[in-house]
Amino acid sequence: MPGVWLPGVARDSVVRRLAHEPFGWRPTTLEGTGAPPVPVYWLRPVWRQDTSKAAEPRAKVSRRGLRWALEAIVVGHLGMSRVAAGLAVAWDTANAAGVLAEGKRLRCSTTSTALTGSR
Repeated sequence: MPGVWLPGVARDSVVRRLAHEPFGWRPTTLEGTGAPPVPVYWLRPVWRQDTSKAAEPRAKVSRRGLRWALEAIVVGHLGMSRVAAGLAVAWDTANAAGVLAEGKRLRCSTTSTALTGSR
């Protein structure tokens, strides 16, 4: 019955785990669950919670975790293996998380703010 709204039935939930900024030197994991809270359109994907503010889609490390990793590398002079251990993820996960891309994004936003004189 295309075009008909049917009541959503919560059959399952999805847990998304994100590596987050360590608490002291103990790794922290954010867990968010998603379930269809409203009616679901016939034969359409299930609606889930919006986690775009916590992390990029399909990311394994939260935005704050990326920021911590960047600060640890630049300010604390830690290696990628120590950053990965602090986030409790594999080395290639930490390396592929986009720590350098986060640094470029922050540098560009800081440069544009400095040039315009606005905050």
